[in-house]
Amino acid sequence: MMSTDEADQIHTTLRNEQLAYTPVAHYKDLTKLICAISGYIDTKQTIAFTYTNAQGGEKKLFGLPTGLLFDTYYFYVIIPF
Repeated sequence: MMSTDEADQIHTTLRNEQLAYTPVAHYKDLTKLICAISGYIDTKQTIAFTYTNAQGGEKKLFGLPTGLLFDTYYFYVIIPF
């Protein structure tokens, strides 16, 4: 239910996303992780986690997760500081 120009634009946009797509190969069961994190959010339970920055440096932190966000390739746990 769109014009040919609109359909072409959508097709081009999706094709660009397909070209840029790289599957994540961590082989973890994300369903179990998402369920666990959702439980921590619901029960307002503080969690310990390791944060790795872009340079590969690691920090062990504690925080209260308040949400879960998916963007591009990754899920992000929202923990305000």
